[in-house]
Amino acid sequence: MSDEKGPNLRLPAIAVLGPWRGGTSLVTGILQALGVDVGGPFFVGHTGYPTYEDLELRRRSLQCFGENQQDWGPRGTRRRRVELLAERIRGLRQTADTVRMPGGVRRVAVGGKHPVLCGLVDEIAEAWAPPGATGSDVRGVRFVSVHRPVEAVHESWGRPEKSGGPAWWPRSDQREAVADLIRRRDESLQNFPHTIVDFDQLRRDPADVIHRLAADCDLPDHRVAAAIERVLPPKNVQDRQAGRGRTPGGFEP
Repeated sequence: MSDEKGPNLRLPAIAVLGPWRGGTSLVTGILQALGVDVGGPFFVGHTGYPTYEDLELRRRSLQCFGENQQDWGPRGTRRRRVELLAERIRGLRQTADTVRMPGGVRRVAVGGKHPVLCGLVDEIAEAWAPPGATGSDVRGVRFVSVHRPVEAVHESWGRPEKSGGPAWWPRSDQREAVADLIRRRDESLQNFPHTIVDFDQLRRDPADVIHRLAADCDLPDHRVAAAIERVLPPKNVQDRQAGRGRTPGGFEP
């Protein structure tokens, strides 16, 4: 295990922000392919599609921000929220030498996602900063804000679940919850450098968007081809390179 100021504990951290069905799973999967350790095991959603939502980070996020109608919003003290969020990222940094990423990809950053992180931007900036970082040094924490048209988000919510079970959000406040998370995210990000990923553009032209995402987050460009395969199945990648048509696949549209 590295000492407190070792190189692994200085790995930058990337927070992916967006509401449910907003495209954050796709973007987090792309970041993993680019060398970002996003943890695991992952939450299994009703859709059956990959979520890349680390179970431990999910648990801690919901301790910090309630998603139920009766306790919606930040929970506990700010200090406690920072402590809860810091522990998981610290753990990912500390195991950088001993836990291998899928496919043996070299770890260049750590990070994660959960919808309620949209309401915890200020806490993340402090909690995920490398040891020794000052309040004005935000280079060790990077925010990726995933933008998808709100109506497309709600349309995705309304599709039948693959599990055939009950609706995963059996409440009447769906639109209010999505709007509130987006508002909290966008207001807080005015205070921090961040990268915006347009979900529709990502699906139309993954190479261009992923190249820019890698550059903005200082991630290795040579992994972009592998990251594109998270958007397009291998056959469609070959079709794309050959100039033939393709359709996005692999993730919930």
